[in-house]
Amino acid sequence: MPIRIGTGERGGTFYTQGLALKAALERIPHAPDIEVLESSAGVSIENANRLEAGEIDFGFISAPWVVAAKQGTAPFSRAIDIRVAAPMNLGPNFFIARADSGLRKVADLRGRRVAVGMKDGGMAPHAEGVFAALGIGPSDLDRVYVDFAEGAEMLDLAERIAERELRLR
Repeated sequence: MPIRIGTGERGGTFYTQGLALKAALERIPHAPDIEVLESSAGVSIENANRLEAGEIDFGFISAPWVVAAKQGTAPFSRAIDIRVAAPMNLGPNFFIARADSGLRKVADLRGRRVAVGMKDGGMAPHAEGVFAALGIGPSDLDRVYVDFAEGAEMLDLAERIAERELRLR
């Protein structure tokens, strides 16, 4: 029976880390087959539910959702008996913007549209923690809930539009 690892969307952080974990486990002599199973949406919530259902053996879950899953608080409707096996990602969050955006500090995000990750993913609660610590409230900016790939496409589209406007001037 293979070891099934629940990750995130293809190309996202959890997915690539799942592939790295698979590669490391496959170096163990006589290791069972390893399957990396991507998630379509709400990665952490989906992975907690897939663990409980026995659909995966390990799952990538952002830290804020571990406690919520264990306690059965929103967005979970009931407690799920999970535990942290090992941290995989201890990196900081980054807010990125086009160089010509005029943004120089997080407070400059006020009044702007900001991609914060998927609504039920792990990145959005991390971003909200940063916003709260800096005094940026719910109405101070327009949150856009998209995955990594969509966020990158939005930045790319903004750059192409800006370049086109420069050529038309």
